[in-house]
Amino acid sequence: MDFRKSVALSVVIIALIVLGTSCAKKQQATLPEDTLPPIELVQPGQAVSQSQAAPQVQIPKDVITVTPVQPQESFSTVSEEENTVERSKRIQTALKNANLYTGEIDGKIGPMSKKAITDFQRSKGLVADGKVGPKTWSELEKFLVTPEAPAKTD
Repeated sequence: MDFRKSVALSVVIIALIVLGTSCAKKQQATLPEDTLPPIELVQPGQAVSQSQAAPQVQIPKDVITVTPVQPQESFSTVSEEENTVERSKRIQTALKNANLYTGEIDGKIGPMSKKAITDFQRSKGLVADGKVGPKTWSELEKFLVTPEAPAKTD
């Protein structure tokens, strides 16, 4: 009889252990996923212990990440087509002021404008590719400034 009692008692103890551990797992599983440990504030220069380190946060897969983009330099806040025409007119005006362009200031960069641009680039020691990039424009825009007329005295 003692053998049967000890076997029965062992079975009961094992059953209680199994039930106890499964209940603990259920309690852990019912905690909200976004529960974070309390945050402790530290002073600047103070060492941060492992318990104070930032927790790992997982971003859900359905979240879209947006990366800010720096706006490109533009000459006005009008539509792209109008912006291009105005920019081209400014280029042609500067080239005309530099005595390199004799055509009409119409905002259309054609063969005469391209030739004037490459001539200008050569005269300034720039790469003569016929495109007005930042280096060419920094030199070219100086020709948009007109000297002030002397004040009239009556």
